[in-house]
Amino acid sequence: MILFISLFVFILLCDDVLTLSYVMSISLISQLVTSIIKSRRISYIAICNLSFLYIVCSEIFLTNNFLSSTTNGLLTVKYIFYTIVFLNLGFSIPVSTSSKKRLNLNLTNRKIRNIFKIFVLISLLYFILYFPKALESFKVGRLSAMEETYGQTNLLLTIVGNIPNCLVLITVYLYLKFPNAEIKKYLVLIFLLCVTPQILWGTRYPLLFSIVAPFILFINVKKLPLKYYSYIIILVIVMGGGVNYLKNNRDNIIRENTVNVNVVEKVAAFGSNEGVVNGTVHIFNYLDHSTLLYGEASAFPLYFWIPREIWENKPYQLSYWFVRTYGDGFSVVHSAAYGFWGELLIDFGYFSIFLIFIFGYVLKVIYSKFLLLLYDKPLKIILYFLIYPFLFIAVRSPQTAIISMSSIYIIYYLCSLIILKYNKN
Repeated sequence: MILFISLFVFILLCDDVLTLSYVMSISLISQLVTSIIKSRRISYIAICNLSFLYIVCSEIFLTNNFLSSTTNGLLTVKYIFYTIVFLNLGFSIPVSTSSKKRLNLNLTNRKIRNIFKIFVLISLLYFILYFPKALESFKVGRLSAMEETYGQTNLLLTIVGNIPNCLVLITVYLYLKFPNAEIKKYLVLIFLLCVTPQILWGTRYPLLFSIVAPFILFINVKKLPLKYYSYIIILVIVMGGGVNYLKNNRDNIIRENTVNVNVVEKVAAFGSNEGVVNGTVHIFNYLDHSTLLYGEASAFPLYFWIPREIWENKPYQLSYWFVRTYGDGFSVVHSAAYGFWGELLIDFGYFSIFLIFIFGYVLKVIYSKFLLLLYDKPLKIILYFLIYPFLFIAVRSPQTAIISMSSIYIIYYLCSLIILKYNKN
């Protein structure tokens, strides 16, 4: 807590974008490393801070000249860093939670095999529906493939499309809880059916659910000694390279090699420049001559599921309409990201910082309950592991993360019904 209180004071006093970026990046890395060493776990706030480094700080380093000279550039950087500080301060508040009696699974090897066979069929359904689209995306580029299928996706297909984002995690959980050599082949088959289309499709963030979340489940359940975190670092580096390959090649665009000016920019280039900082500059420019929206932007996840055929005047998501306010020539499927603060900022202004502080505290309460569940690992612990990739994505676009999670929770509920049915019999 002392670290982030000091950061708050420093942000108030410092007016240099690059200096602010250096200090914030070093502070986030320090918090990330010390929290892992102390707890030997990856906490929710550690994932948030990792995402801040990967998405936010990397963009600021690469665009610091623009941010230092443009209108509201420095204001934007300070605001974003305030939100990071207050999220961490909210998470640092001590909380107390109580343990409740939980349902324990009691599954025989035969029941586990039957459950995995059903899950294979579910993953096969996903593969049949989405592999042709993913292959087309791999051939012509993701944006071209999305434009060809624009308007053909309905709510049911959206839910089916999120099957891998939950199913892989559930199968890994069951395998760790009920080790059985006979179900390894089913586990591998489910993994291949789920992940192959995701890789071909070229969208990076779903892989956080199907690969990273199961990996975090594994290291938490196994309670790996500290020396094994070196392997985790290697895996993160390898996956980071793969993610950047997807980023640079998913749209079938040939990019020219660029020579970065210094070492910091070379390191920052390994991050993901999503334009969230630049987008926030535009929000501040918008607020210079427009009034707050008072919840209109933040409310979109409450009614996104209503078809536009039924509600013709349904408001568009901020990521869709706002980018068109400041430019043109965008394809029909293009949208922008404004960070986990974007909708709150355009709705409530600086009061959004207090709301983010409250969210940090709520996140700490949820994480404390999650730690209690680690002792006997009931089925619902899956829901808590799903929060890891959700948080990483939410730093970029919280509404996209919320909409995806709503479909993922439906998949979880249906899979849990199958598991509990066998648990009772």
